[in-house]
Amino acid sequence: MKGHPPTSDVPFEVAFVNHNEIGKVWATPVHFSRRFTKRGFESLWEETRRLLVESLSAKWDEDCCGRADFAVGDEWGDSWTQCGGIYSARICCPDFVTVVSRALANTQHKEKWAFNVAVEVWDGDERTKLGLPFHCGQLVIKAGFLFVPLDGFDYSMFYPHHYNSA
Repeated sequence: MKGHPPTSDVPFEVAFVNHNEIGKVWATPVHFSRRFTKRGFESLWEETRRLLVESLSAKWDEDCCGRADFAVGDEWGDSWTQCGGIYSARICCPDFVTVVSRALANTQHKEKWAFNVAVEVWDGDERTKLGLPFHCGQLVIKAGFLFVPLDGFDYSMFYPHHYNSA
């Protein structure tokens, strides 16, 4: 994993990871016990989802069918993960990562939560993503990091240009 520290104007670090290992970044399992139950986790999960939706909705439009800027999933599992997708070119910027990073930083267990994001930006009917034939790209935002898979696609619109020396 290669990484770069944050700058004063961008409150997150960028880490480049092998595309085969991106799942290891976001799949932090939840360990249930008598004191920390599934019901308790479900409540935390719902609160984290609400915070993400509210934070992103302040700048962009939500639609679960991919017709607007973003969506945040509504199904949870036994990991500290929120899933979602981004669907417009206007949301593909460092500000998106900043908004998500700040939202997650305001949650309980902030060091564990991850936002696993499908990047599905279509250019009209031509089905192109980020200037390339359509492909479902993926980013992970967790604990002040933007994890970028080394999968051959250009995700540079999500982070400042000085990070391009990966």
